[in-house]
Amino acid sequence: MTPVDLDGIILTMDDTVVTNVVLRLSGGVSDTILNEADGRYAFSDLPPALDYTITPEKDGDDTNGLTTFDLVKLNMHLTGAQPLTSPYEYIAADLDASGVLDTADLEAMKRLLLMMDTVIANNSSWRFVDASYVFSDTANTLSADFPEFIALDSVIANQSNLNFIAIKVGDLNFTAVPNFEGSLVARNALPAIAFQAQDLDLKAGATTTLSMDLPENSAFSSCQFTLQVDEQALELVEIQGQGLQLDYHRLKGGLVTVIASGDQLNTVKLVVRAKTDIALSEHLRLTSAGVAAKAFKANGEEAALDLVFLPRNFRQGEVLLHANKPNPFRERTVIAFTLPEAMSATLFIQDMNGRVVKRIEGAYEKGYHEVVLQAEDLGAEGVLIYTLQTPGSAKTGKMVLVRD
Repeated sequence: MTPVDLDGIILTMDDTVVTNVVLRLSGGVSDTILNEADGRYAFSDLPPALDYTITPEKDGDDTNGLTTFDLVKLNMHLTGAQPLTSPYEYIAADLDASGVLDTADLEAMKRLLLMMDTVIANNSSWRFVDASYVFSDTANTLSADFPEFIALDSVIANQSNLNFIAIKVGDLNFTAVPNFEGSLVARNALPAIAFQAQDLDLKAGATTTLSMDLPENSAFSSCQFTLQVDEQALELVEIQGQGLQLDYHRLKGGLVTVIASGDQLNTVKLVVRAKTDIALSEHLRLTSAGVAAKAFKANGEEAALDLVFLPRNFRQGEVLLHANKPNPFRERTVIAFTLPEAMSATLFIQDMNGRVVKRIEGAYEKGYHEVVLQAEDLGAEGVLIYTLQTPGSAKTGKMVLVRD
């Protein structure tokens, strides 16, 4: 009899290919392969008339796709406010692989978001379901004996389209990057929003409550971010969020991961104590070093999140040009500005000889905006001057581009 081939493809719910999946063949012959860059796999020249079972496996990148939006979505399901509607959502939500969705799954997701845990306990980070399987009752998905393998009896001819649906555990809205290589979402791919806080001068030993406020009517209901606290100069005593479900976790090196959700996300307050005489803005910043800094609306729309400090002499209605981050920089930097109303704006980048090396102009809505600059697009190095020109004002800053 002629040898047989078995092949298929591995895709997510939105038909994105998933690579680096281990496929184990058992039965008449045992073999282990990785699927290809196009998501496909094939076991070739197998002895015919034997039974075969194909089982996919993929682990690692456990926090890929996990956000506070998933946390809110799971909580709404558990409270009955908005039940999950897809069987794949149920599988993704069962973090502890217990076969039941409960507060233990909610707590496991929270611990991962806060980086209290870095791996999903008692479960792999990806699960796979035979793509031909039809779930008969979504609400009872986890009690069904759904196939996480494909079993074939007495194979006498080639078998194609032996496909699997890949589900990232914890990712209830299917936003995980399947072929994760260390960077989930480029910051310039997202709209941006920022907490605003008044900069303060603090004397050693002084304690104050810093209010970080989002713009009015911003409609965000959850967020996640990491605070970087200069522990030589500043102590973070407590984080508060009135009307919010807020949790935080202290990591090493002055990093504090924060997650918060509520019907309306307006204000997060930090109680801080100065260890020396300081300007607060110089010793506290918001980063994505631990958890990616993002805010989410109830419909899943997301925005990159930042913290900007208002100057001590700030007047309402004033255009604000914020210091670029990082500075100095080698590959890319972000220049941010806040507009009191919708208007046109032009950003000029000049070298120290006054030559304009980059010009960006546009019509912008009221609020916070970010412009991402790539070093390779500037054609200059060393000290650069950036100027934001708006009707009636011009604001200037200085940055340093370091070449290797």
